[in-house]
Amino acid sequence: MLAFLKRLFGLGTPQAKTAPEPRAQTATRSPVRTQKHVDHDAIPGALPAPRAVPAIDAPACNSDLLSMLDGRDHFNATLTGREEAILAAVSRRVESGDLVLPVLAATSMSAMEMTSKNTASVADIVELIAHDAVLSSEMLRVANSALYAGAVPCTTLRDAVVRLGMRATRSMIMSVSMRTMLLRDKALANIALEVWRQSQSAAQIARAIAPSLGVDPERAFLIGLLHDIGKVALLETVRREVRDKVEIRPCLLGRVFFLQHERAGQRIAAAWKLPEELVSVAGCHHHYERNQDHMRSAALARLAHTLDLVLSIGGTGEAQRLEKLPEFDVFEVPMERRPEILEIVCETFTAARETTAG
Repeated sequence: MLAFLKRLFGLGTPQAKTAPEPRAQTATRSPVRTQKHVDHDAIPGALPAPRAVPAIDAPACNSDLLSMLDGRDHFNATLTGREEAILAAVSRRVESGDLVLPVLAATSMSAMEMTSKNTASVADIVELIAHDAVLSSEMLRVANSALYAGAVPCTTLRDAVVRLGMRATRSMIMSVSMRTMLLRDKALANIALEVWRQSQSAAQIARAIAPSLGVDPERAFLIGLLHDIGKVALLETVRREVRDKVEIRPCLLGRVFFLQHERAGQRIAAAWKLPEELVSVAGCHHHYERNQDHMRSAALARLAHTLDLVLSIGGTGEAQRLEKLPEFDVFEVPMERRPEILEIVCETFTAARETTAG
């Protein structure tokens, strides 16, 4: 296993190995394997117990909180009668379509529409973004982050847009808008921050591995960023149901997310008039093989999500299990190429962590 991956997972010093056989000059792509039934809600399996994270590259997330929100730990908690009532109320709202759907800022909507047109100029984009102080500052911060930073820092919006490029600027505008929506309310701030961190990390991972999977990187970024957009609507809906200042336990939100986030995601993506592909992926990605219209995109979302989850929580032996994720088979990735992709994932995870820390 690659040394970087071993250090990140704390697998210790590798034992001496015999030299591998030389790789053929031209590697043939392995055929798509017949998919066996997989419990996608259990991938990457029963989550490992919290580990003593090595001093190197300690994850910038609360692993206990993440296990409760996005792992299986919420099943180990018993909900109170009040919490069961809130869960039932949220479920009824989702079924009836009575969700509390956040609205994208007008500036963000206009900027995204403008950047999707071939006729848009850098000057046009800069003029529009300049009227939004939050969006402007975030664009500059992201352009100067570890993921994009060049030899010379960006000091103007024009520099930032030029560095990112038009399509990446569009992705960043959606990313910043989502972050603003999640973090504007101090209620559930720690949970909202983790939802944001995970979405951003999955987006960066999806973009980084996209060339290896034959997927457009900016398209992959939006798939990773928005596949769990239903959680944004569910947070807003839970806030509405809990009208007093009573504490909302992570186990309740974990149960709400598990049961409802895909249906909620489909509704909010459609309300935002996102492309049909993103609506489809938001509504069906855990059981990606059931997504008949965009199965590969759904598999990419699930793969990026799982990679972030395992890297965030960690555990001995997880590195080897990642190589065997069935989503790799969807993209016909040969087994010998997967360690290289996982090294890219680890480096991207570390850089994304620095970006979301600000």
